[in-house]
Amino acid sequence: MDFSKIMNFKHRTKFSFSKSASKYDDIAGLQFKIADILISMLDKSKCALRILDIGTGTGYLVDKLERAFPNAKIHAADIAFGMVKISSAKKRISRTSFAQADAEFLPYKNDTFDIVISNSVYQWMENYSRGISELYRVIKPEGKFLFSMFGGETLRELGISFIEAHNTLGTQPNSHCIDFIDDKKLISLLSKFKGVDAQKITKRVYYSDVTNLLTYLKSIGSHNHLYGSGNGLGNRRLMNKMEEVYTKKYSEDNKIFATYDILIAQGQKRAHPPSSACGETRGM
Repeated sequence: MDFSKIMNFKHRTKFSFSKSASKYDDIAGLQFKIADILISMLDKSKCALRILDIGTGTGYLVDKLERAFPNAKIHAADIAFGMVKISSAKKRISRTSFAQADAEFLPYKNDTFDIVISNSVYQWMENYSRGISELYRVIKPEGKFLFSMFGGETLRELGISFIEAHNTLGTQPNSHCIDFIDDKKLISLLSKFKGVDAQKITKRVYYSDVTNLLTYLKSIGSHNHLYGSGNGLGNRRLMNKMEEVYTKKYSEDNKIFATYDILIAQGQKRAHPPSSACGETRGM
């Protein structure tokens, strides 16, 4: 395992989302709409004792959770200190404990939470399997998870336009977009859970031009993930050609559009089998 690459990725993640925290609420309309969908899917009749929000951002989902579950103890974690600082400072949030924490290395004991929820976070993980393993570890037996993440077709127009630009210029194509997973791969990763369900919602969002799209992606903190390798963003010739291809292929009514493939998954942790006769205990 190349830990230097992991740490570089983690550093970019923390820096990128911390930097975008102050203006995130102004431009994260799509993420907030997805959060509303997640809240609508929760069973409000359950008096969950403990809830964890992974990747809490500026606290939009936490605010909804406090209202939906007035007797719950809520924990909220985010890898970016800037996000945690803003969300924890909001006075409307009073019953939530905040922590700067990585979804792949959660600082919570085994079997802690009745509900774990996360909105538009898991696509930014370095290692999907490790993140899902942590999700499984911190949920109580019979506890539930519900999360959203961007799926395989997200920003497909941007990726295709970059490839065509490279081909036209005779340069070596590189991946300029996150390799988002599809719903089949996601269900496979969740095989340890029971009652797993994954649905897909496709949204088309319009922007005035490609520059506006790239500015938006930078503003929500994803810029360093999409172009983290540095193998093209600074190449003005490549960027001009990419914008030309994108505008020609993906425009409607004088605006360009981008696809967001939203995966929403939910399931339940299986009950632990009875302890063995020799009193086997589980590690923490």
